[in-house]
Amino acid sequence: MPLLFPPSSLSSIPLISLFSSSTYPSPHWEARTDLALPEDSLIAPLKSDASSIPVTPLNPSCTLIHQPNGDRPGKQIVHPVIHLQSPTIRTTYLRCPAKSSGLDLGIGLEWAHLQLRPLGRRELAVEFGVVDGRGIKGIVRASTFTNEPHLSFSSTQPALLLLPLHLPPLPTSLISGSTSGTVPILTAWTHIIFHLPTLLSMFTSSLSAPSTSSSHTRTRPQAQHSHVQAPILPSGQNPRGSSWTYVKVYANCRLRRVWFSANRTGGTGLHGLKGEEEFGLFASEIDGEVEIEDHKDDDERREE
Repeated sequence: MPLLFPPSSLSSIPLISLFSSSTYPSPHWEARTDLALPEDSLIAPLKSDASSIPVTPLNPSCTLIHQPNGDRPGKQIVHPVIHLQSPTIRTTYLRCPAKSSGLDLGIGLEWAHLQLRPLGRRELAVEFGVVDGRGIKGIVRASTFTNEPHLSFSSTQPALLLLPLHLPPLPTSLISGSTSGTVPILTAWTHIIFHLPTLLSMFTSSLSAPSTSSSHTRTRPQAQHSHVQAPILPSGQNPRGSSWTYVKVYANCRLRRVWFSANRTGGTGLHGLKGEEEFGLFASEIDGEVEIEDHKDDDERREE
């Protein structure tokens, strides 16, 4: 399949920024919402996470989800973000490259990063397409509603690895004045990291017998049966030539960045920059007003 990023174009590049909310929409990304739920399913650029003001007015029938009563997101980012919400997660998402393009990403950098925050306690999911050095494809889907790893496969689709997505507790889950020694949560925004060689190795490390019968056969660890014929699965044994084929971010969350890097910290390694450093982009509410603490973006930091 043709590649959005041919290997020749990525020589010696330690970081690729695939998505930034400040430059959305992008021609390489597709946005899908649930047409059957026009009042509840939406993807909307916001001027700022702190203000929750849409860049363009919403359909009057749409209602933007805020934090449920009793939940607060902690400190918020003073920067444009993309808001994804829907009661039906699988029908509302951002995907790159667009499926209709017929392209794969072709990004061989080992680490994938997302900067997002959940919408309260609503479920969410992220998904990556992967391919190993032999050209065997797989799909990795991490979600807050998956309790344990599953392997699901069929004769017509790439193997699907389902993983739990454990997010930090919401800031309001901490008891005010608690003396339990729990470190206070600054914000619900989080930096999620995926490692390509580790994900590839997980396809074969716990192959087991089917636990259910469906279009995709699910497998669970430790339930081995010799009569089950294993499919051809991606493998991490030879990571050379492996790559990410696509990325998909489902509702319900606010998304700021998606990027890939050669090292775990998410920085270029040239100036010691780290993905976590962006969490200086926060505001806090004081008596109902937003106090800006630091709103420098990455480019401004690099210029200093």
